[in-house]
Amino acid sequence: LAEEVVGQLDGDTQRFLMNTSLLQVVEPDLAAVATGFPSDRAKRLIDGCERLGLLSRRADASRRTHRYHPLVRTFLEERLRDEIGAEGLVALHRRLAGHAEGRDWRVAAHHHAAAGDIGDLHRVIGDAVMAIMASGDFALAESFIQRFPAERPNPVFEIVLARQLFYADRGNEAVVRASEGLASMGETDAGLDVALANLASLEYMAGSANRSLELAQQLLARTEDPALRDIALAFSLLHSAFGDGDLEPVIAHLQAMSTRMQGAQSGHYLAVAQLNLAVCHRIQGKADECLTEASFAAEAFAASTRTPELAAARSARAWALAHLGRWSEAEAEIATASTFDHEVARAELLTEGAETHLFYDDLETTNILLERARSVAETSSYLGDIWRLVSCGAALREGGSHRASQFLAELPRTRAAGPGYVAWRKALLAHLAVISDHPGVDEAIADGLEHATRQRVWFWARYCQVLRAVSRPPAEVTAELRSLLDGDGPTYLSVLAELVAARLAQLAPDVARVVKDEAARRPGRWRPALRRVITTGSDPA
Repeated sequence: LAEEVVGQLDGDTQRFLMNTSLLQVVEPDLAAVATGFPSDRAKRLIDGCERLGLLSRRADASRRTHRYHPLVRTFLEERLRDEIGAEGLVALHRRLAGHAEGRDWRVAAHHHAAAGDIGDLHRVIGDAVMAIMASGDFALAESFIQRFPAERPNPVFEIVLARQLFYADRGNEAVVRASEGLASMGETDAGLDVALANLASLEYMAGSANRSLELAQQLLARTEDPALRDIALAFSLLHSAFGDGDLEPVIAHLQAMSTRMQGAQSGHYLAVAQLNLAVCHRIQGKADECLTEASFAAEAFAASTRTPELAAARSARAWALAHLGRWSEAEAEIATASTFDHEVARAELLTEGAETHLFYDDLETTNILLERARSVAETSSYLGDIWRLVSCGAALREGGSHRASQFLAELPRTRAAGPGYVAWRKALLAHLAVISDHPGVDEAIADGLEHATRQRVWFWARYCQVLRAVSRPPAEVTAELRSLLDGDGPTYLSVLAELVAARLAQLAPDVARVVKDEAARRPGRWRPALRRVITTGSDPA
């Protein structure tokens, strides 16, 4: 059919079809280079070939971007080869590669490879390593490197290969490979700054926050590239937030980064910035902002092989949806953990999904998810700390002060398990003091609240405020809780439902009504808490 249709076309159209069959994506600029026709003539021919059914528009791109069906392309390429010969094909590929260099490394690499110019292919990838990092095109770059290996080791290629090891669930090997690649570079090597940024990122995702900070500081001291300086500063600010650093400068910097990356070929950097914003807004209790940012990141990562980042984005979405009362949607996000082959990513989503269940739904599922993540968490200091924090929270919810104390004893006081780590740990210490009637309960709550407030980690500040309210004498409980009911304040009554339910008989009718509304909104969270009150003989009405 294609032969019959093409054979009836005029000579210019046939030439256009054959020459552009070498293009992976047909758009006016490249079509003009391939054919020698002016750009406006190329546009008209694209439209005409689309009407004939020989070209189809890409659903995910602009209206001027088209593709050939593979069978049509094969037919046209064979006709082109018959007409201009192998040398003519090579010359045309070289012309297209030369035009694409400096514009689109992917197009240039494809045509250099097709022409057999492997040295030029390697040069293009090496020159484009910053663009590859920014866009997240690691898999495509790796495919060229593996199919056309260099005769001698290329340190710049190690950036790409290490990254792909990380996405293949081989995190330790990725760090080693990236470290070796960096060590083999000289101070004047063009790819050194990108290699520093890459290793800093891998160390950060592996949980080696201090090493990541060292690398970020080295990068900040030497690079003049604005995007890399943004990244280095982001690592430094995030690291400060692990302890007692103010979260607002982190958020302001990430928001400014995101603005600068809009419209640039920096899809990966933008998605990572949005993911980090979602993480920060999560520990601030800002569910709407977290949901918007995590959704953007999840959509970007879902179209790639970047599984660990996708798992983190889904975790943030699950928390935000749960906090907003959209529980079935939150559950659906957590359930995607079973679809991940990447063990660490799956375990992280299970662990953080357990935390979401802990705060907003049933304890049984919390413990099931924690058990599913246990074996992987035990091999990772970073994930292991998060797992112990969530496990401690589960023990506190059950009233198991001894088990909670054991988990807390295993946790470092300052090491990084993400932004807000110290605030989280202090809040759990305060919670333990409440359920164990510790004589220092007021001091523990005040310490947790002061730290969270100073750091502007509002989720844990609210958590500590509820702890303070339920630890007051009966006559003061209502007033303390009433002061927390603005905005999303009632949600935090659910987060600590067991402690609030135990004081129901002491609440004034207006506050009791708020509790009743929360119980109706989150029955899975409140049913066990109220059952415990009834079992112990208190009046839950």
